[in-house]
Amino acid sequence: MTDRPNAHDALLGATSELTYEYGITGTGVDAIAARAGVTKRTLYQHFGSKDRLVAEALNDRNRRALLALETNARRRSEETGELVILALFDVIENALRTKTKAGCAFINASLEINRPGHPVREAALAHLRADALAVLGSNSTPARPEAEYRISLCRINDSAERLTVGVAAVTLFGCCAIQM
Repeated sequence: MTDRPNAHDALLGATSELTYEYGITGTGVDAIAARAGVTKRTLYQHFGSKDRLVAEALNDRNRRALLALETNARRRSEETGELVILALFDVIENALRTKTKAGCAFINASLEINRPGHPVREAALAHLRADALAVLGSNSTPARPEAEYRISLCRINDSAERLTVGVAAVTLFGCCAIQM
């Protein structure tokens, strides 16, 4: 049996890698098909368009990223005994300290394709709007049950290698946004 991914998965992987490295508009379907080891015909049979392929690659990256956050937060919570929601902040901090080549793929995509309603932009924004409670499930209810914590975190990799983190806590009493 071979370890080679199927065409669908190979296309998602190639698209994710190439668009992260070269940008969405800088990556052609010829390059994606070649990296995936398939024909352009196969690419269009699976996804119909480059836009749908890139959007699905972002959705796949989002699923993997949220699963990793959840897994690592739960592991840390078990190791330390702290609430999962608190462990999540430690996991995010560690992830944000990790050097990346081109910054956040989701921010990059939403800036490059900034037309409202475009499938690539919507896929990128869906990740940026990820709800911590949706990631962690109902077992991670905060100590203050009236509070709903929404986390939108991404590393912005600019020329100064600055780290920008936005955390918004929405409560019954209003909204507070913290920019660090």
